Amino acid sequence: LAPLCILPFFLFGGLYQNESTTPVYFYPVKYLSWFRYGFGTLLINEFDGTIINCNTNSSTPCVFTNGNQILAYYHIDTDDMWPNLLANLLMGLGYLLIA
Repeated sequence: LAPLCILPFFLFGGLYQNESTTPVYFYPVKYLSWFRYGFGTLLINEFDGTIINCNTNSSTPCVFTNGNQILAYYHIDTDDMWPNLLANLLMGLGYLLIA
């Protein structure tokens, strides 16, 4: 029963599907997903202001040259880090109280 409850949150958390392509009728699931807030916070923490050094000898092209391009690709605003952390904290406390 637990995987059926968690799977929608996981699918619409931003890792498998870009946030901008989520259909409107799945917005409630998207905004209730704790994965969305955790994933956004993780990306901001890792990539905000990061410079990516590409290996010029590699046959693989360098898609992103800095971390802000990655955040733009996932449609994540760097100002959302603290609201995301607060949302995760409140959701965690809320789910703990419900349990």
